Amino acid sequence: MADPQIRFSDGAAYELLMGQWSRDAGAIFLDWLQPAAGLACLDVGCGSGAFSSLVVERCAPRSLLGIDPSEAQLDFARGRGLGPVATFRSGDAMEIDLADQSVDVAVAALVMHFMPDTLQGVKEMARVVRPGGHVAAYTWTLQTGGFPYEAAHRALLCGRARGA
Repeated sequence: MADPQIRFSDGAAYELLMGQWSRDAGAIFLDWLQPAAGLACLDVGCGSGAFSSLVVERCAPRSLLGIDPSEAQLDFARGRGLGPVATFRSGDAMEIDLADQSVDVAVAALVMHFMPDTLQGVKEMARVVRPGGHVAAYTWTLQTGGFPYEAAHRALLCGRARGA
């Protein structure tokens, strides 16, 4: 039986839960990546647009396309008011609806662990990036306690073990 795909159906609720964490992690990532201004960027699994907004604010891209399978998330991202540089549309990381070598940067921000086939997702990102461009991703280190709510998760698990 295949693992069920995780879909977030409420952009505003997701933003309340994870928005600040996403922006904090994204800021550190952009400090590392240091993309030049004027690039065509792709945000794979853009969700509520938290990372997309950082890219627009900090990197002055020529264009930014955010794709995500959740219309609710995309509606929230569209409501951020990022201007004409940012476009959000329904998309699948396993089959990115872009021509080969059509963007300068493709990023999967906090989304790799949601991809049904991570290798296929990375291959698709690489396919759409121009030669000399960047394919990059980052995610939580779930196995080593790097998830923002890890302490709460451990407390809940301890309570369940005690029969609470």
